[in-house]
Amino acid sequence: MLFYYGLVMPTEIAGQMLTVGAAKANLPPKQLLVCGMLAGPYLSIATGMAVTAAVQTGQWIVVVVIFPFGLGLVMLLGAELITGSFALLPLSS
Repeated sequence: MLFYYGLVMPTEIAGQMLTVGAAKANLPPKQLLVCGMLAGPYLSIATGMAVTAAVQTGQWIVVVVIFPFGLGLVMLLGAELITGSFALLPLSS
């Protein structure tokens, strides 16, 4: 018997990766283009905020705290990063 205390098993993660990869492969090109173009502004806003805050405070560790905000925006708002396609599409084909 296997006890994993709320952790997700690697086989479950691999199954989800295959499902998401297949869904990405079936997206129309227009949707991929629009979602890809939305990811750029989200990341540039987060980068601008992070660098501005770091320069004003003099503490560059602030970048580490603020920049993930942009990656969170990309994930939560459904934008597409090409790195996600590079990781998931070969698995699903």
